Amino acid sequence: MIKSLSEEVVRASDNLPLMERRTEDLVKKGYKPFLVDCFGLAEVYEVYAKITRECGALAVSVEPYINASALTSEFEKAYGSSRMIELAKRLGTSLYKSADRAVHEELGKPMSLDGLLRLARLRLESVAERLTEDVMRTRRALIISDHGYDVHFNPPDKYYPGHGHESRLAKIAPLIIVEC
Repeated sequence: MIKSLSEEVVRASDNLPLMERRTEDLVKKGYKPFLVDCFGLAEVYEVYAKITRECGALAVSVEPYINASALTSEFEKAYGSSRMIELAKRLGTSLYKSADRAVHEELGKPMSLDGLLRLARLRLESVAERLTEDVMRTRRALIISDHGYDVHFNPPDKYYPGHGHESRLAKIAPLIIVEC
């Protein structure tokens, strides 16, 4: 299923301008935005599961958009900003950068699968938990992210997360709408 999904994502066209219009519309309707630099599918699931448990199945929806390059710079262009921090200020929110920092700094070196899973759980799960708590306090919010990440294989038995032009699932830029 994941291979099929990744092939669909690769074939999909970039639609970040559509995401920007959707964000603008939701902010005008009173949703508080939360901006995340690099939000992978595992963290999207964690947010979805926790909000569903706390607020019910209809309290959260996830809209996937495509950032064809899986790079922050393309997201910034679509939103008319030169930097993510500038966009956060314009939206009246803070920028959650710890996931991107973890992917590049702590998790970006090839390691055993068990080591990667252990460290990713330690670093990325806390990001999702903190964000979920912040979102649920506001009760009506949207989470916007520029891209996710893929897990790459480095033979013979090492793995590491990353994102960029050659990525597949990292091209998914999630927009999560919450009404708790």
